[in-house]
Amino acid sequence: MTAYSDAYINISKSVGDIDIEPFDRANVQPNSYELTLDKHLYIMSVNKDGKMEAVPATCPYTFKNGEFVIASSRERIKLVRKTCAMVMGKSTLGRLGISCHQTAGLIDCGFDGTITLELSNVGGNFVLEEGMKIAQVLFMGCHPVSFPYGSDGLGSHYQGQEGPTLPKGVAIKKIGKTAKTML
Repeated sequence: MTAYSDAYINISKSVGDIDIEPFDRANVQPNSYELTLDKHLYIMSVNKDGKMEAVPATCPYTFKNGEFVIASSRERIKLVRKTCAMVMGKSTLGRLGISCHQTAGLIDCGFDGTITLELSNVGGNFVLEEGMKIAQVLFMGCHPVSFPYGSDGLGSHYQGQEGPTLPKGVAIKKIGKTAKTML
């Protein structure tokens, strides 16, 4: 696989090999595109029974040490059969103790949707602001896949996702309004 350069990201966008909406040329970096934070979040916690709970919140939000937040990019990403991508953290945020994904960094060929971010804070309090640069996407060319993400039979749970998306098939108690009612 070959990582796309800034020039190739712009070319790929113009010919439809990748789609990023909204797109801002200022967010194109030498080998990545910077994603911005959507205003809707889920603050994740573990209740007294050891079960996960999700509490909806909105930016600005003071992200405290030890917290885990499910967030989303404002950008919708759409990839063709020969392009995949990786979500990466931003070095400045990493140096402040903010991690933007735990394990779900791969974006498969054929994916279409916003990017869910799994934010952890091992540093000091940090204010999450809507529209701040929160992560970056590294696009890569590969051989065309036979069955892109979203194809029948693949179980592509997150195709078409919008906003912060909780895990599918896992019992998580939602406290208060859901993200859908916040939109």
